[in-house]
Amino acid sequence: MVGTKNCLVVVIDRHPLSSIKPAPEFNWRQDGGELENMEPLTVFLSSMIALSVGVERVVEIIKGFSKKLREDPKPDPDGKGAARRRVVLQIIAAVAGAIIALTIGPQAFVKSLPEGNYSNPTRWIAAVLLGLMASGGSAFWNHALDIVGAVKSMKERVANLQKAPAAPRPTLPVGP
Repeated sequence: MVGTKNCLVVVIDRHPLSSIKPAPEFNWRQDGGELENMEPLTVFLSSMIALSVGVERVVEIIKGFSKKLREDPKPDPDGKGAARRRVVLQIIAAVAGAIIALTIGPQAFVKSLPEGNYSNPTRWIAAVLLGLMASGGSAFWNHALDIVGAVKSMKERVANLQKAPAAPRPTLPVGP
């Protein structure tokens, strides 16, 4: 899970109402505020993991208040009780994710989004989409981040192999 700590610091540091600032010895910025050694896709996936973990915690807290949500329903022949419970938990997760994303600001997740206040419809639409994506759970985003890391390391290996000098070709002896 490369970069999740950096991403959390970015989200906290960029929020206008946050008084939490990273320790001076933790230098995550380099030359004008760019993230050190983190590509935009890695930053996005790391922030989605952080958002998904937050959503999972909020859903667990809400489940603690309701016996119907906390406990599996009694088995029924149709299985509608369990399906209904899963749908309700998924809706709660999507709403919680949208509220968290709206509070933090969608541009903290996707840099290409314009800055805007709460009256900006782009902010609301992006927050709802981020909430829906985060409601799927952090395992999905963690797996996606692992895939990106594997692709990145494979590209680095290929680049290193191309840079390496080729071994001299053996010459065959001349003679009868």
